[in-house]
Formats: sequence, structure tokens, C-alpha cells
Amino acid sequence: MPEILVAPLEQLEAVYREAKKDLEFHAELAQLNKNFSGRPTALYFCERLSCKKQPSRSVVRCGWS
Repeated sequence: MPEILVAPLEQLEAVYREAKKDLEFHAELAQLNKNFSGRPTALYFCERLSCKKQPSRSVVRCGWS
């Protein structure tokens, strides 16, 4: 690893260790993963779009809630 990156990476590691202990951090991360990143994606089965003529099942992603 380049010497110039050692100090910033150690600083980042220290901050991350503190964040791992913070329940608010975990709550915000879960909210961002669900609503912004799409993990876990809230899917809704569209029964009327998945008619018998179509071989696949249709699902849509629910809004930002």
C-alpha cells in the first residue's frame, strides 16, 4: 500500500469502528439501503399484468416508503 494512504485508511478504520457501535448509524444505513439503494427491494406482485397469456410473472418496485 502506498505510504500516503496509510494514515487516511487508519483514520477511516477508526471512524468505521465507532459507527459500527452506533444504533442510529445502523438504522440510517438500513433506511438508505432499502429506499435508495434498493436493498431489500420492496416488490409487489401485479396479478392483472401477469395474465395467463404471459409466461412470466410481473412485479413492480414499490415507492420510496
